[in-house]
Amino acid sequence: MKKAVGIDIGGTNTRISFITEKGHVLKQAIFKTPNSKSPEKTIYEIFLKVKNLKILSPSIPVGLAVPALVDPQSGIVKLAPNLNWRNFNLKETLLKKFKLKKIVFENDANCAAWAIYKKQKDKIKNLCVVTLGTGVGGGYIHNGKLLQKQGTSIFEIGHIKIDPDGPKCGCGGRGCLETFCGARHMNRWAKKFWKKTSFKNKNLTPLEIEIQARRGKIWARKVWQEYGKYLGLGLSNVINLLAPQKIALTGGISAAYPLFKKDLIESIFENALPQYTQNLKIEKIKWNRFTGSIGAGLLALH
Repeated sequence: MKKAVGIDIGGTNTRISFITEKGHVLKQAIFKTPNSKSPEKTIYEIFLKVKNLKILSPSIPVGLAVPALVDPQSGIVKLAPNLNWRNFNLKETLLKKFKLKKIVFENDANCAAWAIYKKQKDKIKNLCVVTLGTGVGGGYIHNGKLLQKQGTSIFEIGHIKIDPDGPKCGCGGRGCLETFCGARHMNRWAKKFWKKTSFKNKNLTPLEIEIQARRGKIWARKVWQEYGKYLGLGLSNVINLLAPQKIALTGGISAAYPLFKKDLIESIFENALPQYTQNLKIEKIKWNRFTGSIGAGLLALH
């Protein structure tokens, strides 16, 4: 039975999954991502921790999920803001220190998308996965293959522009989908809904807004209605370009899906071409914090 190690390096935590080719988990671990001065030292410390789990060997392929623009072929991390890595040759650094037969690299959202695709029951071949969390990420499976490009990771769905005059994004642009549907940005546009409540002048998390909406607060329900409209506008662009069979929503904010589902679907049907929405499925996928590392391992076995 073929096995692989998947490593999901996050800005806060690193997650490890030792899996079989069918995605069955043999061992998992989570630890704080080392906060070292250099990327070389950070990656050495991570791999030493993985080595101590006694799952590494020259015959076991390794997949790395990185929150970055990364070249899957060369292993060069072009930019990883949360890790403070820029133009870092991850592959070369690892091969100098560790005996690894095969090592693959991908953006963390693409790894999560691959895991969800491989684990799905309906075997859909054209799947769009959207991760709704601090930011907005995603991956796309086209004809059973992860959508990739030589030289860099792609499918930065969070940076689709939905309002040219919208809020400034961390990418340098304005009006990105992430500035409306990412948790770190929601207060910018949503605060107006609670300015006449006891929460005025306060920043609220998506979870706090969700709780208030479930308690029947009208202002909180309006936030999620607006959220659904923004997300639907962004997804309609993907639908018009790629015509997926299914859109899978995951990540922390997807827990509020019942609250924004109606407005999301209405927005999609209003903005996407009818021939692409006739048989479209939209599904909320339960988020597993190890999804990225499982996907990285599965890519290493692909």
